[in-house]
Amino acid sequence: HIRPADMLPYDFSGPNYSRLGYVYEGLTTYYGDLLLFRSGVFGWTEWVQTFEEQLQKHFDNGGRFNYSVAASSFDTWLDGYVPGAPDRKVSIYTEGCLLAFMADVLIRIHSGDHSSLDNVIRSLWEDFGKKGIGYTEADYRSLAEHYAGKPLEHLFDELINGTGSYEPLLRFCLAQVGLELQKRESTKTCESAFGFRVIEGNEVLVSQIAAGSPAELGGLMLKDRIIAVNHFEVKNNLNDLMRQHTSGPVHLLIARGGRIQTIQMTSLEQTFYSSYGVMKDRLAGEQERSRFFKWSGSKF
Repeated sequence: HIRPADMLPYDFSGPNYSRLGYVYEGLTTYYGDLLLFRSGVFGWTEWVQTFEEQLQKHFDNGGRFNYSVAASSFDTWLDGYVPGAPDRKVSIYTEGCLLAFMADVLIRIHSGDHSSLDNVIRSLWEDFGKKGIGYTEADYRSLAEHYAGKPLEHLFDELINGTGSYEPLLRFCLAQVGLELQKRESTKTCESAFGFRVIEGNEVLVSQIAAGSPAELGGLMLKDRIIAVNHFEVKNNLNDLMRQHTSGPVHLLIARGGRIQTIQMTSLEQTFYSSYGVMKDRLAGEQERSRFFKWSGSKF
């Protein structure tokens, strides 16, 4: 087994804290789908669907603004496998998968396509796993930078150990293998303009609130029951009502803890809860198409 030094010997009687969850869970998540793609078990449609799911989970989680994946890894034992405080931290599986993809592509382009993340995994096995030695954060970074042939400061300092935005580097790395990141606004006004999601049934209950959104700034809370929008009763028509009132303040009549109160929101210039997708770039050059094949084992 390739394990962090923190987990050797593994203690089955209690938590095993480590900041390296983005490696031991993230790389397995990434390679689990990529190897199915390379082997032909997955086609392009199946692989891109799984990757888009990871993208959506990342962008929907406001915890990415608050806690790095390395810090979140250390806290996994606290509430990593059950719902915890909303937007407090990120998933080592989702973030680790996206970080592994970016590391893989960066190593490929900086090495002139002579090396990849595959080489890092092999070295982790030969130098550590095979010898029963645990690897450290410095070991993983050293191997990645060795095969890239240059420092990877932004990846490690800003994205792995910091809370920098993944989007610019994701766009860049996808483009290097002939792919394009697409961003689409939600068709639901409560999501795109006001930053909250609901569960609609016999009641309309708030299920998610985006960080920095009009909903959060206005004081909306999870599980609030929405009764009316600007004095119009909500009856399975929330989106229609919200769409009609985006130009000025919106007053939501809500029920919270048995009490009725009003929340005021004003839409901002930014949008929330966009959906993310990946498609092949028809204008991709020969180098990018060739790299796509080397990376995926599949023709572009």
